[in-house]
Amino acid sequence: MLLQRNTFFVLLFLLFVAPFYLYKGIWIATSVRTTGKGYFMGHTLENLGNISGHLVVLYLAGKDSVTFNTADDLGFGVGDPIPVLYQRNDPSDARVSIPICVWGDTWVNSLFPFLVLLVLYFTPDFLDPLIPRRAKIRLGKKPFIRIIPAGTKNE
Repeated sequence: MLLQRNTFFVLLFLLFVAPFYLYKGIWIATSVRTTGKGYFMGHTLENLGNISGHLVVLYLAGKDSVTFNTADDLGFGVGDPIPVLYQRNDPSDARVSIPICVWGDTWVNSLFPFLVLLVLYFTPDFLDPLIPRRAKIRLGKKPFIRIIPAGTKNE
């Protein structure tokens, strides 16, 4: 299969970056929305002797009460109503229903592959890019990925 450079990068994006967002989209689509409350402020003794604080959130999942920890700097306090998303089949898998809590790990985990693809795509020609502009990419023959520079005969 012979691909244009842009098509190849779209394929790489779909392969290395999109799965993070697809997983989170499915997680959100299958989650249950409820309202919990700030239960109490907890503290954790860190490895180097520091103490960090966190808010413990209490919510109802069916007839069970479930708690989870979240950051203490989200603007919620003890006794405040807090929007919660959780998985019906795993109530301990819960998040505060604000973008940074729901999407934050996805943004962080997808940042490295996205930046690598961005650098590979925008490397100027004078720096001898891995995949030059106007090059074609052949997939499927030995070697599995073959870069065919512009101006050469397609094999």
